[in-house]
Amino acid sequence: TEEAWRITLTTDLGKVEKWISIDKGMDFVIPAGETKISIIVRVNVPQKAKYDNYKGKIRLKAVPDRPIGEGGVSIALGTVIDVDLDVSENKIYDFKVINVKLQEIEAGYDRWFGFKKGIIKFVMNIENTGNVKVAPEKVILDIYNSATNEFLESLENYNKLAKVKSFTTDNVLAKFKTKLPAGGYRIIYKIYKGDEIVREEDAHLSILPPGTLPKEATPIWVWIILSAVVLGIVSFIFRKKILKLVKN
Repeated sequence: TEEAWRITLTTDLGKVEKWISIDKGMDFVIPAGETKISIIVRVNVPQKAKYDNYKGKIRLKAVPDRPIGEGGVSIALGTVIDVDLDVSENKIYDFKVINVKLQEIEAGYDRWFGFKKGIIKFVMNIENTGNVKVAPEKVILDIYNSATNEFLESLENYNKLAKVKSFTTDNVLAKFKTKLPAGGYRIIYKIYKGDEIVREEDAHLSILPPGTLPKEATPIWVWIILSAVVLGIVSFIFRKKILKLVKN
């Protein structure tokens, strides 16, 4: 917009009038230069609400935000948001995958008690559009050589996927173990909702040589457990010595 515009909202919502609130209020200004602005309409359904279908309208009117009578032609714009709510006891299990991210990882390596595999971290940004907590059923990665397109392996996440609360958007992490060496790989990932594949696309995975990435700090809970174990061992040793002295 070349000038500020004032937005005025009016509602015709009947029984659900008290359920609905609008984050920007019923009257606000879009500053000059803005190309779009979001309006969040929240619906707070009372626990004792009857199971039914509720309809209504929210009307928006936009006019230039300048004093009445000031020169220039004023144009009023308007639109209507239809409100159509179903209040039901049914559980709605549904989600959308907004985007995904494959993080760079280090290749696995040999150590004295065996081979430590590389850990692939696959982050999904999930929007829960249902009324119960949700998570993908599973995630599968089909991995190919980027140069030859040769199929190398198929992996399924080994960790339990965290659930996203209803009507919210959050990141969900899937982990995979691989023996693949350093290099570039083509990934075809499949995200499942039950038995249905809700997203299947190509992605690129970079595996770096061991020791390339900065080491993650050891979580504080690990230090607490180690400290408790050491203290327990020390206490046990001293207790045995004291008992031996007492017997002597």
